[in-house]
Amino acid sequence: MSTSRRKIARRKYKRLVAALAGAAVVSSALLPGLPISKVQAAEKTIVASPAPATEAASPSPDTDTTKKPVQDRTNDRGTERDKDRNKDRDKERPGDNQNIAGSPVAAVKAAAAKYGFDARRDQFSLQSSSDRSAVVSVRKANGKTFSVRLTKDKNTWKIISVKEISSGVIRGGDPVDVVRANASRFGFDSYHDSFSLLSVTGSKAIVQVKTSGQTFKVDLEKNSGKWVITTIRGIGNSKYPATYRPASMYGAVGTVGPVVVAKEQTLYANNNFSGWAWNQSTYPADIKFGVLLANPASPDIEEVPDIIIDKVESVDFGRQFALYAHIGSVADKGYGIGIEKVVQTGNDLRVTVRTKSPLTNNRLTATQTNDVIPLDRVSLNFNNPITITFVDQNGTTLSTYTILRQ
Repeated sequence: MSTSRRKIARRKYKRLVAALAGAAVVSSALLPGLPISKVQAAEKTIVASPAPATEAASPSPDTDTTKKPVQDRTNDRGTERDKDRNKDRDKERPGDNQNIAGSPVAAVKAAAAKYGFDARRDQFSLQSSSDRSAVVSVRKANGKTFSVRLTKDKNTWKIISVKEISSGVIRGGDPVDVVRANASRFGFDSYHDSFSLLSVTGSKAIVQVKTSGQTFKVDLEKNSGKWVITTIRGIGNSKYPATYRPASMYGAVGTVGPVVVAKEQTLYANNNFSGWAWNQSTYPADIKFGVLLANPASPDIEEVPDIIIDKVESVDFGRQFALYAHIGSVADKGYGIGIEKVVQTGNDLRVTVRTKSPLTNNRLTATQTNDVIPLDRVSLNFNNPITITFVDQNGTTLSTYTILRQ
């Protein structure tokens, strides 16, 4: 092969093997025909766009991710102190008709002063959200709780009603209120920590709690019309280990026992591929592994195989992300690829992929060309770097991704 042809081939296989909304990948993928014994991971750095708005409420002002307020652009002739005071007021000033593009929580905060709320001191959490409507709960410093309903028109959220919820009543439809009401039992602060609803599916719900730089996921199940807290999961990051603890292990109200550190936990396992073996010296030239944070159904994305695009149609990318493996160009019989296990350590994932190729004179079965598995976003902290490593059944690293929040 000439030098120019080698360069073209090399550029061809330095393309992205995962499709991400707003993502940038700056590295090479697995080179074709390389002996398996010498395969090395090509690390890819992915700058990931924030998860779709349906995943969670916007972060409160004391979280790591902050948004710049829309400020009054008129000239201020006062002192620097006056300017700062005016900027603070502008942060709470509602827009015309109390509507704003973006998240429902941001819209309510923008109109806080009009309804007697304090955008900085009161607690705002998303109760429910769809493409056209949303409900935000506002808990004031004096303990009163209000339900704010919004509707969306032309990508703009508009408040349509504000109702006070009777004091002391925890409704069956408010998992966030249940977690907040029991905050002290689990070591949280109901007035200073951030509480938001991540998902409600049938009889299960997940509430996110942010406290002192750490994020927790609180699992709830509905029993006889009431939400019951079942599990508290600490999301691992560079400062804190991942934790997993049933609610029953916590003591009386106000006391918190020692945390059980989960150094490693299996998020997915499939034993159907345990008898598979790869009997060739190289993998197919177009074998692919990938991470999908958004639906890749776009004519501009040619790196993701069509069959993978079809299989992720049912994935809810607001709450989930997907891992996939595709074996590439092989015969119709005798080959296979499947995701056997996904193990989480802290904020990182190790994905074990098992492959098979035929032996001479063996009975051949239909080739399994691909495998796709969805995972819940709440299992990872997307505010911090995430490393996802694909390895084969022999432990050889096939591909590595580093996901960074944009």
